[in-house]
Amino acid sequence: MKKPKRFNIHGMALIMQFFELEMLAMMLTHLEFPSLADRLETAVKRVIAEGKFRRKDIGGDSTIQEVVDAIIAAVD
Repeated sequence: MKKPKRFNIHGMALIMQFFELEMLAMMLTHLEFPSLADRLETAVKRVIAEGKFRRKDIGGDSTIQEVVDAIIAAVD
């Protein structure tokens, strides 16, 4: 199995599939919604750490919708 491509944003390694959500968090911070950005980043980290929802391109079998639903459910 190939290793997934990774990006380093603010010192946090992110799997490519979550990169767009990290960019959204950065935009929310820029628009002065830091608490929303923190909640989103925390939810993404939680889903990554659990490892339950992974897309096929990184060795899982989850659909994009399942990954998104897991992130939405993880938002406090």
